[in-house]
Amino acid sequence: MGAIVASLLTRVTSACRYQAFFSNEGRRMELLSSGCAVGIACTFSAPAGGVLYGIESTSKYFAVKNYWRAFFATTFSAIIFRLANALIIPPNTSGTITAYYQTNFPNEVFLVEEIPIFALIGVLSGLAGALFVYLHRQIAYFRQRNRVFQAIFGRKK
Repeated sequence: MGAIVASLLTRVTSACRYQAFFSNEGRRMELLSSGCAVGIACTFSAPAGGVLYGIESTSKYFAVKNYWRAFFATTFSAIIFRLANALIIPPNTSGTITAYYQTNFPNEVFLVEEIPIFALIGVLSGLAGALFVYLHRQIAYFRQRNRVFQAIFGRKK
């Protein structure tokens, strides 16, 4: 919804005195990405997640100068949405913004007894990653030194 509003705003504002600013296709994509980020930020109350999703889903190239602009827009849109929700919906009927219905899930994410298992999984994953890097390096050295391999696949320039 935010991307639709941003797209419509670029078309409406092309008739005003800032026509050169909004007629640029790059600016239109920036506004589209920011509009998408604002929509996600309002829906899930996650400004940083909205910015990252907007960058990931709408653009191939995202200028660094637009990160703070998008974060500024998503933060204030999430704040305004939360304030509007608090003023419109009575306090006794609204739980959280993102919950569609009440759940009875426990608040504990893990048991304390599971921490050694998590540590073991972390150590094993780190060792597996180190083994992968070592094997990849050995394969790369083999490809560089082996004459048969170079004759078949050609030499890298």
